Amino acid sequence: MGKIKALLRSVFRYRLISAFFIISQLVMFYAVFGVHSIYNKAYAKETDRLKSMYKNRIQLDVTVGNSRDMFNYISNGVDDGNMILGGKLVLSYAQISANTRCEVILKSNEELPYKMVSGRLPGSEPGDSGKRLIAVGRYKYKDAYEMNGKMYVTLENEEYEICGVIGSSTSDYYDYKMVLNIDCLGTNVMNEICRKDSYTIELSSNTRNLDNSYSAVFGNIRSVDAKSQINAKKLNSKGESDVVKALQGENMKINVMVYVFCIFNCLLMSQFWLIQRSREIAVKKIYGMSDLRIIGAMACNILALSVTALIIFAVSAAIINAVTAGAGIITVNLTTLLTTIAAIAVTIILSMTYPVIKILHYDSVEVLGSDD
Repeated sequence: MGKIKALLRSVFRYRLISAFFIISQLVMFYAVFGVHSIYNKAYAKETDRLKSMYKNRIQLDVTVGNSRDMFNYISNGVDDGNMILGGKLVLSYAQISANTRCEVILKSNEELPYKMVSGRLPGSEPGDSGKRLIAVGRYKYKDAYEMNGKMYVTLENEEYEICGVIGSSTSDYYDYKMVLNIDCLGTNVMNEICRKDSYTIELSSNTRNLDNSYSAVFGNIRSVDAKSQINAKKLNSKGESDVVKALQGENMKINVMVYVFCIFNCLLMSQFWLIQRSREIAVKKIYGMSDLRIIGAMACNILALSVTALIIFAVSAAIINAVTAGAGIITVNLTTLLTTIAAIAVTIILSMTYPVIKILHYDSVEVLGSDD
């Protein structure tokens, strides 16, 4: 017990410098693990996105000529794969007083690319046809209102009953989805869709070739709209990566800048630490203590301060996670352990650079003489 007290007195002898160093380290840990958390979220989101991609995909960009009722016939003869209207399709969403992106299932012949938290997708049961139903992501579900024990949202001034909630346990990729079915649309929404001048339709399948389905869709569109323009292309099964976009969206640059600032602050603190202990170091050198031992003692002090900051960070992060129902600031795994060791090692190495140079060139007589 006495040794522990002696160690604490040695480490925290200069309380102001120690406090500033711990605060700087604490902010640095939040920056480092903030970057780590952002990367994990982006990686998980990209993983969910790739899992939702089909092996075979054909995208049709359709510009309407003179027909406004193609959706009554567009899926005829599509016996292979799924057919979804998406792209930049937006509908008026009363709960946020703005437009929101939606997807419309036109035809489904195999499993659809949505993970369900609860409920089901519209049109998945025989009795759904003619009802106004919608499946929404977890974030969109927060906007819903209750009526007669059921949850609803309003699109184009029509009430849609929420029959399912879409979401993933690992990311927020599905949280903003709003999925409709062509057989479960109200008049207003159907009319608004038909008023659009252009559409993006995707044919997709994991098991079947889509050439026959594409030929059927192409013929269906041209049969009702001879002047329409159809630009079709086969898509890569993995699509374009969204990891960089996701990282930019999370503003990782701020965390990196904070981390760099904290490192410079640690360098500054080590200089003040050396200035305050200059007489002590000079006396130790006069009494024969080696440079290596002095440097080792300083490194141990910085390590102790870093561990103290780490403990405070771990406790505060756990509290924040509990209060915010899982902010995901820190997760316990091998990557976290390696990140922690690396962060502390970088701090010790950079913080020791200036003191090591000064200690190796220390003139004890000059230091003690200047104090007199």
